Amino acid sequence: MTGIIMSRLLLKIVLLGVVVAGIVAAVKIYRRSESKPAEKPKTFYDVIESDDRRLRTLPEAAEPTSPPTRPRRITRAQGQAMQQQQFKELTPEEQVQAEKLFEMAMFERKRARLPGMNYGGMVRYCREIIQRFPGSSQAQLAKQMLAEVPQHERGRYNITEEELSF
Repeated sequence: MTGIIMSRLLLKIVLLGVVVAGIVAAVKIYRRSESKPAEKPKTFYDVIESDDRRLRTLPEAAEPTSPPTRPRRITRAQGQAMQQQQFKELTPEEQVQAEKLFEMAMFERKRARLPGMNYGGMVRYCREIIQRFPGSSQAQLAKQMLAEVPQHERGRYNITEEELSF
């Protein structure tokens, strides 16, 4: 008789466990359907693509209503002054040379973002653009690129405030 009672009690405990497990599973499914889908983490290529878009345009050229994705290094007044600033016109040959140096600087920046690499090549090309084509839009973009070198790396390459000033 005690064997029958024990088996019925065991059966009730197992049935109660199945019901509790079913309720827990239903709650998890319900919560998952309510929550927002998780954003995919940015890959290295996503970061490079956003850098390309951002660094190929002069500051404040983007729509001003969108919040910046990273802290701005220039003030709004500086950005407006840069937008109104007239850049030095380059000859077609100089324009090609400046664009070539800028593309090389962009490549070096991408490479510098990889582990174990550094910003030396990018800094060298940006300085060459600034020295050879002062006052041009490419010089402005090179200064913007130099301004985004991490603070702890600036001392390593002796980046001056003059090179960062827009």
